[in-house]
Amino acid sequence: MRKALLSALGACAVALVVTAPLASASMQPNIIGGHDASETYSFYVSLDNGCGGSLVAPQWIVTADHCGGAAQGRIGSINRNSGGEMGRIDHRITKPGTDLTLMHLSSPARSTPVRMAQQNPEPGTTIRLMGLGCEVWPNCHQPMVVQEIDLQIIPSDSCREGGGGPGD
Repeated sequence: MRKALLSALGACAVALVVTAPLASASMQPNIIGGHDASETYSFYVSLDNGCGGSLVAPQWIVTADHCGGAAQGRIGSINRNSGGEMGRIDHRITKPGTDLTLMHLSSPARSTPVRMAQQNPEPGTTIRLMGLGCEVWPNCHQPMVVQEIDLQIIPSDSCREGGGGPGD
C-alpha cells in the first residue's frame, strides 16, 4: 500500500500546482486570472495552515511538502472556514527530493476522492487549477472562497526552459 501511495504522488502533480503558494512580483490575493470556484469539489482540502490539498483516497490527502505541518483539514468545501467535513491528520509520508507529502487521516472521509488521471494530459489539454491563491507566506491575505482558473497544459520542454523564478 505504501508503495502504491508513493507512486500516486507523481500522478498528483497537477493537483498540487493549485495548492502551492505562487511567487509573483505583484501581490494579488487570488490565483492570477482566477475567480471564486463555480462549484464544490468533494476532493478539495483546505488545510489549517493555509495550504490546500487533494483527497486521493478516503484516508489520504496529497499536498506540497512545505505544507506538511497542518494538523487538520476541511474536506469538500469551497469555503475555507465552513462547510464540508473536518479531518484530523495523524501521519505523513514524504518522498525525498520532491515537494510532495501524503497525509493520513485518522478516520476515513465521507467525501469522494479526486478521480486520478491514468496518464499525463497532452499539451493543449484544458485543466482546472484551484487553490487559495496565497503568493507570499506567511503574511498574505487569502480569499474565503477557493479560487479556480482553466488553463492549457504546456509541453514539458517549456517548463525546463524556465529559471524557476517569478514569472516562469
